[in-house]
Amino acid sequence: MAYSYRSEFLVQFDRSTRLFQEALKSLDASLSYKLWSGLSLSLDGVNLTNEEIRQFATDEFRPRAVYTNGRYFFAGVRWNRY
Repeated sequence: MAYSYRSEFLVQFDRSTRLFQEALKSLDASLSYKLWSGLSLSLDGVNLTNEEIRQFATDEFRPRAVYTNGRYFFAGVRWNRY
């Protein structure tokens, strides 16, 4: 498992107004299981807490953009004959 955090930051200037993004938080997880020699399965989850991305110009309580990207899940199979 991995938790990452980035504090509020300046994204860009939009029509001479500074556009900021709220702090980013993300909880991700990865699991791998070796079935037998040469074959393994993996499962990955990204943004497990389903955090939103919020951007604002002057007031944090009045966002200019809100992105809800959702959770992502991946599964994989790996085979190595050596």
